[in-house]
Amino acid sequence: MINGTEIPQGIPNPTGNENGNRQTEAIQVYIDHHRLAPIPNQEDVVVAYQNRLPTVNPNLRSMFAPITDRGDPFHIYQDKDKMFHGKWMNNSRDGITGISWEQTFAKIGKREDVYRILDMFAYAFKEAQDIYPWKDDSLGFTVESGMEGNAMTHTGIAGFPVSFENRAVFLAKAIQDNDLRRVNNNMMILTSDFVHERAHNEFDDIGFVAPEAISQGCQFLFNPGGNVIFEKRMLEYLDRFKDKLDGKPDTKLGVYEVGSLVWMTHLQEQLAQEFPVKLLSPSASAEENIAAYRKLTDVMKEIKDGLPEDQWHTLQQKLMKSLLEYDPNDQAAIINDFRKKASTCGFDFL
Repeated sequence: MINGTEIPQGIPNPTGNENGNRQTEAIQVYIDHHRLAPIPNQEDVVVAYQNRLPTVNPNLRSMFAPITDRGDPFHIYQDKDKMFHGKWMNNSRDGITGISWEQTFAKIGKREDVYRILDMFAYAFKEAQDIYPWKDDSLGFTVESGMEGNAMTHTGIAGFPVSFENRAVFLAKAIQDNDLRRVNNNMMILTSDFVHERAHNEFDDIGFVAPEAISQGCQFLFNPGGNVIFEKRMLEYLDRFKDKLDGKPDTKLGVYEVGSLVWMTHLQEQLAQEFPVKLLSPSASAEENIAAYRKLTDVMKEIKDGLPEDQWHTLQQKLMKSLLEYDPNDQAAIINDFRKKASTCGFDFL
């Protein structure tokens, strides 16, 4: 187990980078387990896949021309009765308007390494897709450059745009460095990013803070105790709340910070009802609540590890549903309700 995530049987515990940049058996076994194989005979399914794409945007079908060694890489995958795609779109021909092939190969490796990253992204996409009965039926994902610091968004015409710089390069570098922990951490944040963006698509972007409260909460529930990068961000947000509470000047709280406090409060309340021995409902003290929220990851991991897998998935979906279906008729309801209880939780300073 690495960072709370089950590693396939047969992978030895990583002990560092003693073998330099040569991939060890541990890395290869992990990649093989976390790589979704595309549909066989891709050339034969391209036309059929094109015909299934929506015709709203005439450029969409042309993005999936027959596969050649010179075209932008893409794979088509199967998940139950649905097909979806992963497409490498970030490359320009001049190296000015985007990332050139030379730059891509320098950062990722050979062309087969590009396809490996696509297949690992597809594994994460499928895992996020299967975690909850989403209403949204996403086409797939694209790998793009120049996303202005974003790791992923939910607004692409061909599925979820994923950042070349902030996701593909980081994963490729971890593989090149033979660092299993970093590979796993990057796969966990990537999968939870897909969960986050799917939640956005389920919950209309009205009220700004409301969608972040929903999507961050669902992202946390993907793998509590095993999503190191996301959970580090959680603690950073709590540090800012403590600074604000202590009256430190220039402490700014934005949409992401406030949204995180909303979902933490919501889940703390929900879990206190389910597991009163392990958690208490939020108190009237902001200091006590912030301290309790710092332990939320460990408590959730303890709950997850103590349940049979099917019971954990039932609880996971129940908690996600409590966020995603908070009030279908009032998208900002979760924020309005939080405002009412803020003073009783000591969060008057917001």
